Order: sequence, then C-alpha cells, then structure tokens
Amino acid sequence: MQKEVEGAPTSSDPTEPFRTFAGANGDYYARTFLSLQRAELSGAHLNVAAGLGSFVWSAWRGNWFMFWLSLAIDMITLVNAALVYKYWTASAQAAIDGKAFLVTRYDGWTTLHLVAAVATFVIGRLLIAWLADRMYYRQYAAWRIDTAKPSGTNTTRLILAGLVILMVAPLTLYRASQFAPDQRTCFRYERLEARGEPVTFKQKFDCWTISEFPTLMRMSRPAQYDYPRNEDGTRSIVKREQTSARLVNLNIYTAETIDQSITYA
Repeated sequence: MQKEVEGAPTSSDPTEPFRTFAGANGDYYARTFLSLQRAELSGAHLNVAAGLGSFVWSAWRGNWFMFWLSLAIDMITLVNAALVYKYWTASAQAAIDGKAFLVTRYDGWTTLHLVAAVATFVIGRLLIAWLADRMYYRQYAAWRIDTAKPSGTNTTRLILAGLVILMVAPLTLYRASQFAPDQRTCFRYERLEARGEPVTFKQKFDCWTISEFPTLMRMSRPAQYDYPRNEDGTRSIVKREQTSARLVNLNIYTAETIDQSITYA
C-alpha cells in the first residue's frame, strides 16, 4: 500500500489549482486552462463574458493589463460616439443658419466617426474576448509563483476601477462632445465678467476645463536681463523689470523664461 507523503496534495485532479485560482465559474476556467496547457485551445476561442464585460470583467478578475486595454478601447469608442453627437448637432444648427458648406463638412465628419465608433466597438470587443483567457492564464502562472498576486473575484477591485473611470471618462467625453472655446474667446469672457456683464457657468466651465487650460493662466511678463561687458572684459548681469502692464499667457511666459535662461547660459 502506497504511503501518503506529508505535505503532498491529496487530490489527483490536475485542474484543482485552476479552480482555486479562478474562484467563480471555476469549471470553465479549469477546462480552458487545461486546454492551454496542452496546446489544445482553439485559435477561435473567445471568452464571451469578458467580451461583454470588458473592463468590468477585467477589474473583477484583477487582470489590470486587460483592464487598461479594455478601458482604452471603450474610451475610443465612446469618444467617437461623442464626436458623432457633436457634429450631428452642429450640422443641424448649420442647416438652420443656411450654411450649406458646413452641413456638408459636419455630415462627412459625422459619418466618419460613426463608422469608427462601430468598428472600434466590434473589433475591440472581439479582441478582448480573444485575449481574456490567454492573459488570465498568464495571471494564473504568476499566481502559482506568488500567491499574493490577484486571484479569484473581488468587489473592491470594481470600486477602485470605478474611481479610475470617474477621474478619466466624464471630462474626456464632455470635451469630445463640445466645441472648445479658443483663448481669445475666454479672455473676452474674462473682460465681460470684470465689467459686470453676464457670463454663464457653462462658458466659464468650458474655458477652465476643455479650452487651452492651463495656458489660459495670465501673469506678468518675466523680468528681462542684460549682460553688458565691463572694461576688464567680464560681463555684469543687469535685471530689467517689465514696465508693461499687459499680462501674458503661460505659453508666452514659459517661452520668454526659457529664452532668458538660454541667453544667460
């Protein structure tokens, strides 16, 4: 009779570690991982749940590579959808204003971004579904070496993923769906507000979030420096404060500061 070796696994089921790692729906992942180990997994194999769940599935399973990939693909899809909305509404307004050339332009852009949104969604979801189990198996292999690696399912990961999406998605999609005001327009709003004339919250919000911020920041020009040569051949540094009261934006301030630094060097 064969004696049991102390510390050795008592189960002869080769798929048990797969089930332990996957947790929920362990039977499916046990079969899939076993096929991967034996190089028997079909090249057309898709994880439908991952394809439908996208970054939600990835965060729930703790596969952060798939999470960022899925989020990027879905954001590209949603941005294109937001651009469809923007140009469709702009085309409708141009038609009301009688600007046929703008209607043609905006209709062309609407069609272009609609095709891009559909193509990105379909191809992206197929790619996610195809990669999911293959990348998840790599996560399993890392977990076998270090059990501190993410395994199973965890709702806390969904909360973390939700916070990431809240920081990234709303403003990105809003920016894509709106025509951003240019710097001159935002400075005009600033002058109007200084004179006590009405400026809407949306106008101010757009200037500080989707316009050329933070280059809209205005400040006094940096001091200028001269380097006159002394009689002994050395040079002195003479600081010359700006006398102009005209403010400049961050781009100009930075450019002049860099220019002064190069001149000094």
